[in-house]
Amino acid sequence: VFYSFDTVWSAHDPELIDFDDVPGRMLHVCWLPARFAQTTLLSDIPLGVYDTHINQMLAGMAAWPNEVVVRWGHEMNANWMQLSVAFAGANKGCFNVSEYIAAWRYIVDKARVQAPNVRWYFNASGHDVGGTTMEDYYPGNAYVDIIGFDEYNGYGSWTTPFQVIQPGYDRVVAMHPTAPVWIG
Repeated sequence: VFYSFDTVWSAHDPELIDFDDVPGRMLHVCWLPARFAQTTLLSDIPLGVYDTHINQMLAGMAAWPNEVVVRWGHEMNANWMQLSVAFAGANKGCFNVSEYIAAWRYIVDKARVQAPNVRWYFNASGHDVGGTTMEDYYPGNAYVDIIGFDEYNGYGSWTTPFQVIQPGYDRVVAMHPTAPVWIG
């Protein structure tokens, strides 16, 4: 399920009703710290500006009867995301990687208390686009349960999965050698 800072947890209740009834499923939440009509400044997150939104999201996750994996602020190292330092469009939300890291840590610290059933998935783009690397955004092993990246094939030519995936895989394993690796 996909949530932005415009969305409340209950917005997806109808979709989630049937999902939980199947044993072995893990809920994967993509949570984008952006709003579509206005700017979401990542620097405001640790100041508590978005605590109403964050707390209701964490309450929804905490009430979920099973594990929840959250992919928060994905593809931050790509210039097409509002939360990227390299983003040049309207509603830019991040001006320094330290803002991203502080926001990530703030939310994870709150979740460790309020929603201990949540695992945190650091999910970069497999290719740095815009001059800031995935490693620059990394919040640290204590704040990451799963590590990975999104990767796409076909930028000008089609290559094998190994050729596409191996470089990003090597990089995320170097950041957190003991975490499970997921490819988005």
